[in-house]
Amino acid sequence: MGSCPCSRLVNAGVTIHALTLDLSTAIRLAAGIAVALVVGKPIGIILAATIGIKLGWCALPPGVDMRRFSVVGLLGGVGFTMSLFVCNLAFANELLATAKLAVLIGSTLAAIGGLFMGRSILNSARAG
Repeated sequence: MGSCPCSRLVNAGVTIHALTLDLSTAIRLAAGIAVALVVGKPIGIILAATIGIKLGWCALPPGVDMRRFSVVGLLGGVGFTMSLFVCNLAFANELLATAKLAVLIGSTLAAIGGLFMGRSILNSARAG
């Protein structure tokens, strides 16, 4: 169970036949959600941590710098449970399936971005 990518869509409640047929609306909705997960969440996480550190409310653990913490920020876009919950509250029609699919795509892109950023930071740390 769960080995097929289609089962992930079903578990998230995405039904392909329910996707909106209005292409311009679907593209704007999907792009907005994906950009929010890939760009917005990491910026918010990194900015909040930076402000907390600058104000002395918190500190990074030993051996962790802001470059390494930025990987955590990028991976923050992977969390899609609350995004799916908000989609259920915000949409009640065919836009719901489109929004859910966009959340899964955005989360996947955030995971890929975090993976590549993490690999580049680890490779530069090994080289230096």
